[in-house]
Order: sequence, then structure tokens, then C-alpha cells
Amino acid sequence: MIDIVILGTGAMTPLPERNLSAMLLRCEGRQILVDCGEGTQVAIREYGYGLKSIDGIAITHFHGDHFFGLPGLLQSLEHAGRTEPVWVAGPEGLDEMMERVLGMTGDLAFPVELRSEESFVSTNLLIETFPLSHRIPAQGYKFILERSGEFFPEKAREFGVAKDQWSRLQTGETVGNVTPQMVMGPKRKGISVVYATDTRPSRSIVEAARGVDLLIMDGTYPNEEKMAHAVKYGHMHFLEAAALAAEAGVKEAWLTHFSHSIEDPQEHMKAAQAIFPNIHSSFDGKKATLRFE
Repeated sequence: MIDIVILGTGAMTPLPERNLSAMLLRCEGRQILVDCGEGTQVAIREYGYGLKSIDGIAITHFHGDHFFGLPGLLQSLEHAGRTEPVWVAGPEGLDEMMERVLGMTGDLAFPVELRSEESFVSTNLLIETFPLSHRIPAQGYKFILERSGEFFPEKAREFGVAKDQWSRLQTGETVGNVTPQMVMGPKRKGISVVYATDTRPSRSIVEAARGVDLLIMDGTYPNEEKMAHAVKYGHMHFLEAAALAAEAGVKEAWLTHFSHSIEDPQEHMKAAQAIFPNIHSSFDGKKATLRFE
């Protein structure tokens, strides 16, 4: 299963009642942080999560409200006793920006590994990146927890595999001359989450989010009245986001990254839900647990 907690839903600067946009994803006791604005580590503790088990940090882009908390978080990881490597992923400019960040933190007790690949694996999750349409280079993230095919004990017995070796086959190992494909069915549907902010609507979001369990995306402005701002600053309004969710055929969608002009996002959801009924506004501390079907 995958646990999700929204650490903050704000844009530009933190507010007393709204942290900056960030998300924590947990799988099998390990964690990945998506974006790290000011105060993110405070939100992590506020909502009952720890720092030491954060294995990676996925930065969508290098505007301050999405990464200014990173130097302090890395130092806090060290204070928490972290010694294992921590990866940081990001779009174009990652190397240069992290050189500045690490210049502020000084030497850390753990290596920081930079990830610029379009696809990699961490905490048993397949992580894919895709481009967003913002004022500067930005990328979204897709997290996939794959599910192996059904295991057939009778076939394992037929091939003479001892019972204490079955777990090796189930985790993809070959035992003697017996391969996993010989005793297991095809892969079953896994769990998938897509995070896409800050951005204008784009085909890359639709393709990445096709059929996912949860799509979390930019909802900076409530409606078309703010279209000029959305276009100028590279964001979406609720109705645009709802249309993307509908086109991608996602199970559920959440909006985040709300403008200061939105006091209560829930007040503006009715029109978006007319386009895609299962779209909802996020709030700081919103949680979900996604399980295999």
C-alpha cells in the first residue's frame, strides 16, 4: 500500500493556516518527499511523520516556495541520525542548484545523490518524471507500486521447488532452473499516484496520469475569472484541472497550490465537480491510504 499526506497546499508564501505545497509519500515504512518549501519539516512532524526514513526528495522546480526548505531539511536529516544516501531529483538546473544548497549545509553525514533520469526505482516504487508547462523548467512525478502476478504453489511443487524457496520466486529470483514466469501469472494492476504542480494544462499530464489511482495537481486559481493570471504565471484554475482529470480517466483527483486569494477552496469545487465528480480540494494534513485492488 501507499500512504499519502499533503503537508501544505499554499502558493508563494506560507500562511498561518496554510503551509507551502508539499507531499509526503510512504511505502513499506520508507518515505519520499515531494517539494520542500519553507517550513516543510515542521509540517512533517506536525502530521506525525519522522525525518530519518526520508530516502528521497523530488523537487518539481526551483521556485523558492518549492525548495527553500531543502537546506534545513537536509541538516535535520543529519541531526536525526541519517547516514544512508538520500537522493534529490529535479528538472533542468538540478546540478547547479544543489551545488548552492550543499554549499549552505556544509558536509553532511550522508551522501546526496542527484537523480535526473526519466525513470528510476526507490523504496520499491518505480518513479517516472514528465515535463510540466511553467515559467521555468518543471517536472511532474508518477509513483508506481507494481504488483506481481498470482503465485501458483502447485506449479512450484510440480517443478520440485522446496516451499522455503517460494518467496525467492515471488520476488523475481530464479531458483535452479525455475524462473518466476514458470510459476506465476502476469503482473496485476498496481497502485499509481501522479503529482503535477506548478503548470498550465498539458498533454504530458494527461498521458502520465492515464487511469491512475490519484492525481494531485495545480489548482492555483478557482475559475476563468483568473485566466489571465493563470496564463501569465503558468498555473491552472479548478475547471482546467477537472477537465484534465476527466480526460485522463483517473480514479480520483485532488487540487493543491492555492492562491492567497482563495480563502476556502471547498467553496469553489461545485463547478469543477460538474466536470469531474471525483475531484476534491486538498487541505493541510489531508491523508489517504491506497491499496491494491
